[in-house]
Amino acid sequence: IMQKRLAQAGWNSCRLRGIDIPDFNNAFVVGFKWFGFSNQTMFIGRSLRELLTKDEFDAVISHELGHMANGHLLKRITYAFLLVVGLVVSIVTSLTLSIMITLAISNDPHKTTVVFSFSLLVTLVASYLALVSWLFRKYRNQEHEADAFAVMKLGIRIEDLENSLRKVTKKFSDEARRRAGWN
Repeated sequence: IMQKRLAQAGWNSCRLRGIDIPDFNNAFVVGFKWFGFSNQTMFIGRSLRELLTKDEFDAVISHELGHMANGHLLKRITYAFLLVVGLVVSIVTSLTLSIMITLAISNDPHKTTVVFSFSLLVTLVASYLALVSWLFRKYRNQEHEADAFAVMKLGIRIEDLENSLRKVTKKFSDEARRRAGWN
């Protein structure tokens, strides 16, 4: 399956590693490709092959190749850097806004601490939610791009992508329910 999909994508090879953890029904890619350098490796849980049909397994591999083809791993490194910058900017902005709001609203020294703390809390939570929302949208878009690559470039059927996702998430939710019952 892997050789066929690599040929379709126009690649000679890809590092592939199996993960021998019981019930590890997942696949993911690590590393990045940049200016001729590549350390990309696809990891696949061996039990995933047993859980899925051949077509569903093919869909998962094609989806992961979509992440590689679209450079998602390097983009995620960039997002992490931007997230740190965004957090620093939001802290500075929140402190500045809180000081301005406190000076504008409160003349009473006893209320100053409450006004400052409340305004700082509100601005920090708002900026945190905005950053997390932005990051979530970026990650969701990458998942859609990987699916589109699998379907449009490699000819995967949408139904096989859907079925593989259903089976994997059902397995995770069943295990979570078992653990919750045990706890």
